[in-house]
Amino acid sequence: MCLIFTGSILSAQTQYTIKDTTESNGNILKLKINPRTGSAHRVYNLNTNLNDFGFLSTNTIESVSRQFINSRSKLLKISSEDLRLKQLSVLDYWYCLNYQQTYKNIPVYSAYVGLTVNSNGQIVSCGSDAHPKINIQTNPVISSDEALSVGIKTFGKYDSLQIRKSPNLTILPIDRDSTFTYSLVYHMEIISRDPGKRKGLAVFVDAIDGSVMHTYSVMQDYYFNGTVQIKNWPEHHYDTQSTDYYKSGRIGCYRAGEGTIYDYTDQSGYYSFNPLAFGYYNINGGLYGSYVDIEGDQVSHAWASLPSAVHNWTWNASNASNVYFHVDKMHNWIKSTFNYGGMDYRCVATVNDGSGTNGESNGEDLWFGSEGGQYWARSSDVVYHEYAHSLIWHLYGESWIQEISPSTLESQAMDEGLPDYFACTMNSHDIMGESVLATSRDLSNTRTYNSSQSKYWNGEVIGGACWDLRQSGIGATYVDQVVFDALIMTPHAHGWEDFAENIASADDNDGNLNNSVPHYYEIYDAFEDNHDIDFNVSPPPPIESVTISGPSYLPFKESAICTANVSGGFPPISYQWYKKIGQGSWVSLGISSTQSITMGMDDITMKVVVTDNFDLTDEDTHLIETGIFKLDAGEEATLSIPDDHIVAQNYPNPFNPETQIRFGLPEDSKVTIEIFNLKGQKVATLADGYYEAGYHSVTFSGANHPSGVYFYRTVADDFQDIKRMLLIK
Repeated sequence: MCLIFTGSILSAQTQYTIKDTTESNGNILKLKINPRTGSAHRVYNLNTNLNDFGFLSTNTIESVSRQFINSRSKLLKISSEDLRLKQLSVLDYWYCLNYQQTYKNIPVYSAYVGLTVNSNGQIVSCGSDAHPKINIQTNPVISSDEALSVGIKTFGKYDSLQIRKSPNLTILPIDRDSTFTYSLVYHMEIISRDPGKRKGLAVFVDAIDGSVMHTYSVMQDYYFNGTVQIKNWPEHHYDTQSTDYYKSGRIGCYRAGEGTIYDYTDQSGYYSFNPLAFGYYNINGGLYGSYVDIEGDQVSHAWASLPSAVHNWTWNASNASNVYFHVDKMHNWIKSTFNYGGMDYRCVATVNDGSGTNGESNGEDLWFGSEGGQYWARSSDVVYHEYAHSLIWHLYGESWIQEISPSTLESQAMDEGLPDYFACTMNSHDIMGESVLATSRDLSNTRTYNSSQSKYWNGEVIGGACWDLRQSGIGATYVDQVVFDALIMTPHAHGWEDFAENIASADDNDGNLNNSVPHYYEIYDAFEDNHDIDFNVSPPPPIESVTISGPSYLPFKESAICTANVSGGFPPISYQWYKKIGQGSWVSLGISSTQSITMGMDDITMKVVVTDNFDLTDEDTHLIETGIFKLDAGEEATLSIPDDHIVAQNYPNPFNPETQIRFGLPEDSKVTIEIFNLKGQKVATLADGYYEAGYHSVTFSGANHPSGVYFYRTVADDFQDIKRMLLIK
């Protein structure tokens, strides 16, 4: 699984300049500028909706996005007239557009403008790797046929040769330290299917002098081992074999003189041929399904004599059945998990490819051999890893992640570590390749980038970061979706920092990373804290304050609303209300931002505890006093009429020398209020007459009475109430 580059030097990842710029509407953008081209590699916080540029739909997304690009042409260093749409992925929740730059209608290699838009029209991600300073001759001196001859000579002698991409004129940027130079080239891809000598090469031939400017391998080789069709190995060749149905596979029915007719099995492995004439038939299967065609290990099963028409058989586990089963399983997982149709084609998988092959992918087809004496096709890890190579190749618009100029160790590691992640995901296991690799790959690690190590070693770093995020508790299926979205998102990420930011953008999905990423801390821990991968995204704002607004006093049995007012914090905000009556204990109430309360005879203290999405908390308390004690004399008339008779505790209590007694009447009544001492002697009459419905108050003076306990009795028609009060001098 190595990609080979010649004519290009492995270089460090581009160091971008970070700057803020203010748009005319006052919106502040965060930019990552490529200092060599001046283009905005990433644009964050656009706060722009494509619906402002026209009606958004699958049919209009290209024209509407081009209007947006033209509105930001100075920022992106290109206008839509110099772009051709290379890739449009339509998901339930995103449009992902990848435009390729052209110069005088000639494509510029590895120069893209990417845009991801959510279903509401909000821009989630935007960036440009355009080259605005191209100025070269575009008339070739040599022909495409001459260039192809050079490419074939460079490729070497093979028995079977296929031109996968015919020579096309392309502008090739060439890295010259602090700047780029540009050459007019022919870009082609040549592959060979010779058993044991699998090869695929992209060749760039100078269109002026015919020299080879650049080459790289289009083969992704590594390993896969697992379980396949009929009988298979669940993960390792030494596992107990499992049996599954031959699903969606082609079955042939042959009769001499009549040829072969075909049927496809259903999900229960059932096939049916009818009508057939009486006679002898050969029923055969070749491991040929909807999404994979196995070459190199065909199986035929003979049977005869109709009308005895029931014929069942079991395919024994083999290299072929294992690859068939696991490719089909992973395809169905991709389809059901991501609703992605880019893998809905029949790939050719060659097994028993010889001792020179382990596992390989060219982005479309797969090969498995016996390198090192191992049966690579019998490891589901290997099968999943190679099929994941093809998945990523399609997600990147039929390109490898490292297919940039110049290639970097980070991008090469992504081409290995991310297939490792998907392979481990399929097997729910953090160790990959232990049955075939001399040194297995462990995604549960704390490695950091090491330029002296291989792309496979560094692949465990970026794959490990994704695996750590998967184990963080936010949901394995959710993280699988986020990793997939970060890969399909345009602009595509070719470095670790960009990929971490794509992860954040996929998690955030509103294009503004400054307003807090929902799972910021989990992403930060997985990428930067665990693996030292730069994660330049702003942390969530803390809860600055919470205050309760509501009445400071409330009459008995009156109701009111208290509201929690929160400043800062990252939504969703959760609430928990409590109340305390007098000096009692806290009692839990509701969980919304507001809480209704009904006043009793004692003061009530309200408390709310708020928690944001990052488990940051704050709280506030608010005292509501019994309002009947806070009215001035004569203000009782302003209160609503109570539903029942009310006699409040005297206030203040204890008192010296005066205290007020307030009472409420639901209807006009004759009222008597009398004061008694502990001996039962009446010492005063405060009320003896008719009162209107509503609240009223009387005053008792203890100036001429000794300290002690007194009782006041209130009688209103059939209602009677007695309360105690204390005079202290």
